[in-house]
Amino acid sequence: MVDDYKHQSNTHFCAQLCWVMDLLESNLEAKSKFYKDPKSCSVFMINNLRYIVQKAKNSELGLILGDDWIHNHTAKIHRFHVSYQRSSWSEVVGFFKVK
Repeated sequence: MVDDYKHQSNTHFCAQLCWVMDLLESNLEAKSKFYKDPKSCSVFMINNLRYIVQKAKNSELGLILGDDWIHNHTAKIHRFHVSYQRSSWSEVVGFFKVK
């Protein structure tokens, strides 16, 4: 009976923690919109998400959130990185276009 209560308590705690992390990510995405330049927006998100993922990996937070959460957020960082590269290189490629 006590073990069931601990499991339910842990599950509830994990759900609450995931909700807080989603809220944090939503706030970061909203703040990234203050940057008008897409490159700056991408760098902002890369920097902040990378910090969060590193802290999660190196603490109990990573155990609570799980490997899937870490993997999904690492993939998000990669997508922002690709977005940054595309927006940066599009200017360079545009410079070399022959008119």
